[in-house]
Formats: sequence, C-alpha cells, structure tokens
Amino acid sequence: MKNITFRAPLIVAGFLLATNLQLAYGQCQEDTRTVTLKKDNVARLKSAVCKADGSDVRVKVEQYRFSDAAASIIASGQILKALVNVVGKFRTAKNDVLKTYADLLSEFGETTVLKGDYYASLAIPGDKDDVASNDIAELQGGKLRTLTGAGEANLDYPAIEEIRLLRTKVIPTGLAYFYEVACRDQSEFPIIHDDKNKCFKFKPSETTMLFWRSMESTDITRYSDRAKQYNLLLKPKDRETYTITPAVPRELRLYEYISKGAWPKDFVTLAGYKMVDGCSDYTGGGALGWRFTFHTRSIFMDATSIQNLSNKPITIDHFIGASSPDSTLRPLSSSLDGALRLNIESAMLAPGERILVPTRIAFAPSVGSVDQFSYLQTAAQLFASRGSQGFTGNTAAHKAPDLKEFVYGPEISISGISTANTTINFKETTKTALNITIGADSGSCPILLFRQSSDQWISSGKILQTAKGVAGETSETIAFPGLVSQFRLEEREPEVARLRRPTLTLRLRNRETLTLTPNQPFHRDGFELLWGDAFEFSFDVPESVSGDSVMESRLEITGYYDRYSEVLASNTDVTVRPLSKPASSTCVANSDIRAFARRVLK
Repeated sequence: MKNITFRAPLIVAGFLLATNLQLAYGQCQEDTRTVTLKKDNVARLKSAVCKADGSDVRVKVEQYRFSDAAASIIASGQILKALVNVVGKFRTAKNDVLKTYADLLSEFGETTVLKGDYYASLAIPGDKDDVASNDIAELQGGKLRTLTGAGEANLDYPAIEEIRLLRTKVIPTGLAYFYEVACRDQSEFPIIHDDKNKCFKFKPSETTMLFWRSMESTDITRYSDRAKQYNLLLKPKDRETYTITPAVPRELRLYEYISKGAWPKDFVTLAGYKMVDGCSDYTGGGALGWRFTFHTRSIFMDATSIQNLSNKPITIDHFIGASSPDSTLRPLSSSLDGALRLNIESAMLAPGERILVPTRIAFAPSVGSVDQFSYLQTAAQLFASRGSQGFTGNTAAHKAPDLKEFVYGPEISISGISTANTTINFKETTKTALNITIGADSGSCPILLFRQSSDQWISSGKILQTAKGVAGETSETIAFPGLVSQFRLEEREPEVARLRRPTLTLRLRNRETLTLTPNQPFHRDGFELLWGDAFEFSFDVPESVSGDSVMESRLEITGYYDRYSEVLASNTDVTVRPLSKPASSTCVANSDIRAFARRVLK
C-alpha cells in the first residue's frame, strides 16, 4: 500500500473553510454493497455516495472500525488480500493516529507465530447475530504483532489488602459489590445498564457475590510486592495453579502508559469473589480462598475510506473536519463536529482509487466485563432479598461500574473534502466492524511462548498435539536458534494439560552440549494447567556461556491433555450432586472455568 504523508498539526485552528473557495455543497445518498468472504457467506456494508452540485465529481465514503489485529496489519504497512477484498485496494494515510498506534505496538505488542494449528480469521458482524467470516490462509507461517495478543483476557491480580479484609467479612472503603447472574434465558444477550434487561431463568445457586473497584496507578507500583505477599499465602496444592509472577503484566503497563498515571474511573475493573462452589464441598484456590481478576480492554482503530467514483482523477485539495484538542486517555464523545480545514497534504486519487484515513484509537469494554455486570434489574432484586450476606463495612455500595468506551491519542473526524474549488460534505455512514482475530483449532494445548533479549513474548504455537489422554502421553522437543532460556505456557482451550518438568539442552558452537533444569520447583508428578492458566519458567545459563556461543536451544517437555467435554462425560454424578450450601450462599462465578474444572477433575 502506498502511503500518504500527513503534515502535523492536524488542524490549523480557526482557519475557516470559506476562504477563497467556491461553496458547492453536494448531495449524498445511502448505498449498500455486498462482500462475499466465501460461498454463502456474504456481508453487507453501508456507505454513502456523495456528489458535488454542478460537477461530475463523485466519491464513496465508508466508515470502519478495525480490530486490534486488523489495525496492527495496517499500521505495519502490510498488504493483506483479505483486507483488500473487503475495503478494496487502498492507500493508507500516515497521520498521527496511525503513528500512535504503531508506537504502542512497538512498545507493548505481543508477537504470535502463525503456524501449525494457529490461524487468523476475518469476521464482519451484521444485523442481529449474523456474522460473515473466513479464515485468512495467507497469514499462515508468518508473524503478527498485536496489542491484545490472542484476544481479550481475564488476568489474575494479587489484591492482598482486599482479600485480608474480606476474609474477616468486612467490605473495605472503595470496594463495591454486585450480584452476578449466570443467565439461562434462550436468545437473551445482556445489554449493559439497560433497566429493562432482566434474567428470567437462573439458578439461585449460580449467582456470585462479586466484589469490585476501579484499578489505579498504585496497583502497578505495588504489584510486585503484592504478588510476593499473595504467593506466600497460597496453600502448597494451589501454588502451581495460582502463583502470580511478580513482573507487571504487559497489559497493565500499557494502561499505565496511556493514562500517564491518572487512570479514569472504571477504565479497568478489578473484581473478586470467594472461591466456594455451591455444588460441592470444595473450597480453596487463590490466596486464603479468594481470587481477584481484571478483564483486558478491546482495542480498535477507526478510519474513514474515501473512494473516487469519477471517471477521471481528482485531487483532494483539503480534508474538512474537526480534531480533538485533547490527546490524553478520555471518555469517547458522541462526535467531533466542525468544518475546519485539516492541515493535511493534498492527495490525488485515480478513478476507483481509495484513501484510508485513521481517525482514532478506542479502548472498549471487553465482552467478558460487559457480561459480568449485566442484568442490573435482577442483581438489584437479589440485593433486596440477600443484602450483604453478613458482611459489614461498605454494605450500601451494591452497584455496577460505568463501562464506557475511551479514546487515546490524536482524534479527528472527516466531514468533507474540497476538490477543484468545490466542497463535498459527507453524510455520516454506519460504521462497519472488521475483526481479525488470532485463534487455534480445537485440539491439544497449551501454547508455548518464549522470549530472548527483549521482554516481549513470542508464541511458538501448540505443543503435544497428539498427546490425547493419559495413554497418549508423549515427549516433544522444540528447537530455537541461538540462546533461549525463558518460557511461558498458556492453556487457552477448554481442557486440562498435565505436564512434567521440562529440560533445556544448549548446543554450543564448540560442539559441546549443556543440559539445564528449570529454576522453578516442580512436583514429582509435574504440574497442571486448566483453561485460563499460565505458567512461566526459566533456566539459569552459566555466566561462562555467552549468547553468541550457543547455536541452538532445545526445550523438551512431556505431558498429555484431556478435553473438558470428555471429562464431563465421564463424570455422570456432576449434575445430580445435591447442594451442600444454602441457595443464597456465595458461589463460584460462572465464568471461572478453573474452579469449575477443579470440581469435576478432583
């Protein structure tokens, strides 16, 4: 894609468009075009065709919301056929919005190697539940660096101060609570903060007394110390699963950077609960039986596409619109209104040619956080009947966070263009969501990640793919060029992986080999990863061995996996086990797969 360079600043404040221009405001008509992703999989895109009065100049305007992976591809300058098939062949304008996204990717991105079972797919949501989608085969074998990695995540946080007070049945100041409902209504999808939205079918035993608060900058500065205290309180049987690494997660470092230490209220929500399962006698997990997590934000880049529909080239002399004077992290405003001349370099478009102009970077609530705090009317009714369930302290604070969208960095809106002394005003069009996601086919996990000199994790793909069931336990060796001694395992699918202690063999250039064992202690029977778990381990390389002296690092790991569906099918008593706790007791969150798996796998 050929790039157009934009000059900063984006707006010359106060420069009115009327100066020396013949005003001929055009007419716009709504237009719909179809895009076929694959057979019988068609998406309909909304656009507007605008024409200048008294002129044969016509342009088509479309608005897009690109998911993190799609935006990352655009920001890196890659030409992706799957994107071209939807948007059309386009040139990308290099402006401050795009530069900001690229800078964030460089500093906080995670690289995924798309090989083996790893894949990328493109989806265009439509009306109601219609989604047109298709896999992107052209990315296979390559690398993709994104801000959200393999997608939204629900990560543990060592909320040691809250846990200690809650254990004494005291709700601390600043901590609110909410009754989360595991709704079973058919074709019902929660609408956040809609008073009419109510769950009609749910089990009282499948509700959770969820304690929450907004996260802030001090949660970063105190993270490492809190993690150490948290880990000391874990029971020996829980240390492999619930130990929290003292290093601050990449996602939290990103939020601290964009907020400049001043986190907006409800930007990131920390939520926790007592890990007591109302369907069995199992208690435990987490520090002192409590677990706190936070959902990562969904990241998007919005953009405007302008296509020349005329039968001759046109020159866009000026882009018209508005710009936000604020580039800090801020709530999304309804719109940017204005008709000022944006100080953007002119661009010539051949017949049929498009230019794509990035307009803003948005941080939206994740699907998980929206689901977690839905059904407000039902939650209020539960609160009226249950109250604070014996907790003292901040008992009046039963509420949900205000989950809204935020914008970071430069932001512009394009409301028109001027060409050949003619002004064409655009009609606002419906925004098309274009989502590219990274995933993995069903089958074995976990995912193996590694890192070298930088602090960025790179995915190496799945391991132990043929090791299904204990009878299929096998060993696998993964080779890396050069010196690699830091690794991370993540379980991203509904299954449990059981792994033995790994070893690392270094092949040196002098033909010697060196076998190392991990720094972390391992039980004799190895360790277990459940859906959502992650485990980091590393190897101490002798000081006498330099990185340049290592030709190859070979990691050997042994283990197998079981799918949750098969485990459940073999546990016939799960659905008939009587409740051991009263229906009003705090139960494990419906979304906590780890606690669920502990119940059926113990």
